[in-house]
Amino acid sequence: MTKRRIHTIFNLVAGALALCGCTNHEGEFFEAVKHDHSAILFGVYSASPSTRAGDSYITTTSFSEGDAIGVMGFYHDKSTWDSDKGTLEPNFMYDQAVIKKENGSWEYSPLKYWPNETDGGETEKDVDGNGATSKGGPDRLSFYGYYPYRTSDNGITLPTNETPGMGTWNFEVKANAAEQVDFMMSQLVPDMTKPKIGETIELKFSHLLSRVTVAATLSDELVKDGCTLEIQQVIFGQIYTDGELTPEYDNDKKTTTFKWNNIQSPERLYCNWSNEKGKENNNVFLMLPQTLQADATLAIKYTITFPADKDNKYGYKYTDMSGSVLLSKGKDQSGNTVESWVMNKAYQYNVEINLDEILFDAEVYDWINADYGIKELDD
Repeated sequence: MTKRRIHTIFNLVAGALALCGCTNHEGEFFEAVKHDHSAILFGVYSASPSTRAGDSYITTTSFSEGDAIGVMGFYHDKSTWDSDKGTLEPNFMYDQAVIKKENGSWEYSPLKYWPNETDGGETEKDVDGNGATSKGGPDRLSFYGYYPYRTSDNGITLPTNETPGMGTWNFEVKANAAEQVDFMMSQLVPDMTKPKIGETIELKFSHLLSRVTVAATLSDELVKDGCTLEIQQVIFGQIYTDGELTPEYDNDKKTTTFKWNNIQSPERLYCNWSNEKGKENNNVFLMLPQTLQADATLAIKYTITFPADKDNKYGYKYTDMSGSVLLSKGKDQSGNTVESWVMNKAYQYNVEINLDEILFDAEVYDWINADYGIKELDD
């Protein structure tokens, strides 16, 4: 008889992006920064544990030295995001790398400044009542960010600098779990004017992928016999790895939604398992949200070691053993089949290994870890 269990958790991240007002006169910069923080400055924090970019995991409440986000910035000349989104490219910042330094500050170059034209004008609906337009000013800036900063091989492909609005992003999940990154994007912060001294602008980041882990244990019978388990490799088969992400800001709801399209390229994804204590975070898959195919599988390669006893002086091992299960067999606690991996959720598959079978146990939970200040974003 087969048992099944899946644990599902929410795993959201919140980031703060602090920007402060500035002057347009570069000669005044150093004095201005000293007294009123007038350059556009960035300060970022992560409120989520277990976030990986490449081989590095963020397990504290802050990013580490060398971590980088990319920022897109839009300059609205006496207009607004809603009126410009269909025609305005990121003309103020395009893929601006902002890097955390050893002293905890976030730096980028060249520095940017807030526009001086902050007076005059009010927003109003256009003649058809559709969206906001500006009556003469002020100038405004809109921002959003993504993480980790793109490289030639981390799977993130940006819209071009001539693409209006937030564009369409392409993402490819790497076959080796150790090379996968935790792709995140922030809510758009639209129509910002020069803030008061000390005011900050928050960028709230969301995980765009699904986090999938596997917990393997021996059966009670083997544990009582003193056996130990060593996992060599975990493999997911027939999993989609390539897709297009479309972020879109809803001016009425004041929120950014993220939608995956054109999910394709079913592949075999693997993790060369780390059995070293403290390295458990290496055994994590960061997957595209998707409807699971009927033939999608989870397979495990492992070794079982039997201890020495009176009948067997040196003990022995069962090596190069393997077993697999169909993911479509997974059911939640209500008996419903778990048919998909959902954005911003984390799934843990628990398997129990015997000498002759693998038992697959499935339950589904939603979980928000208040200890890390994780909050569910509004729909």
